[in-house]
Amino acid sequence: GAIAYQDYSTLTLFDELGAGIVNDPFQIFTKAQFQDLMSDTVDGCNNSTANACASYITINEDINLNNEAYTPIGLTNFFTGNLNGNGNTISNLTLSGGSPSALFANTCGASISNLIIDGVNISSSGNNYQAALIGDSSCGTKGYINNISVRNGTILAGARSGGIIGRAVNVDVTNSNSSLGVTCDSATSMCGGLAGIYDSSGALSNSYATGNVSGITFIGGLVGVTGSGSPTLTNCYATGKIIATGGDVGGLSSGMVGGAVTNCFATGDIISGGISVGALIGEI
Repeated sequence: GAIAYQDYSTLTLFDELGAGIVNDPFQIFTKAQFQDLMSDTVDGCNNSTANACASYITINEDINLNNEAYTPIGLTNFFTGNLNGNGNTISNLTLSGGSPSALFANTCGASISNLIIDGVNISSSGNNYQAALIGDSSCGTKGYINNISVRNGTILAGARSGGIIGRAVNVDVTNSNSSLGVTCDSATSMCGGLAGIYDSSGALSNSYATGNVSGITFIGGLVGVTGSGSPTLTNCYATGKIIATGGDVGGLSSGMVGGAVTNCFATGDIISGGISVGALIGEI
C-alpha cells in the first residue's frame, strides 16, 4: 500500500518530535527547530536548568541557514550531548564576532557525527576559537568528531582556530575533512586547516585538510599546534598552501610538544618569514 506523506516543514520547536534520549532522539527537520535548540529560553540550551544541550539529537533534512544571524549552540551552556547529522547538510553558515564561535561554540564530552557543513563565512578578526563545527572543546572530558566534512568557505580569526575545530583537548577526530581557507591575524596564531590546537590524549585519524592557511606564527596545514600530553595523528594529510610572516610553521603541524605522527604527509607550498619551518613538522 501507499506510504502516507508527512510534512515536517512547519515544525519550529526542537523538542516537538522525540524525547532527547538515545532510543528516541529529538528530530530536527527545519532551520527554525535548529535555531530553537539554542534560543529557547524555557527548555533550550540557553536555559542552564534544561537538558537540551545534554540530549541526543538527529538531523533528518538538509538545513539552509541562509547566511542569516546565527547564535551558536553551547554559547551559554556547553553542549555535552550527541548529534547525528545522518549525512545531511547544514549550509550557508555566517558568523562575525564573539569568542568562541562556530556551529557549536563550546562542547564538553560531546559526540558529533555524520554531518556536512557547506558554505562557511566566519569573519572575526582578533577573536579566538573560530571554526565551522566547534569553537572550543577544552574541558578535558573525552569528545568525539566523526565523519564531518566542511567545504566552500573561509575563516578569518585571531588565533586558536581551524576549519573544523578551534581547540580540541582530548577529542578524537576520525574520518573528517575540511577545505576551508583559514587566516589568523593574532601574533601567536596557532591555526590549522582542520584544528587550531590539538591537545591531550586525542586521536586524529583518517582525516585531511585541503584549504590554504595563513597567519603569523604556529601555522600548520592540518593542525596549528599539536600540544602536550599524547595526541596522535594517524593516516592524515594536508595539501593547502601555507603563508606565515613569522616562524614555527609546518606542512602538517607547526610543532609537536608531545604525541606521535604515523602515516601522514603534507604537500602544500610553504612561505615563511621565520625559523623552525618544516615540510611536515615545524619544530619538535
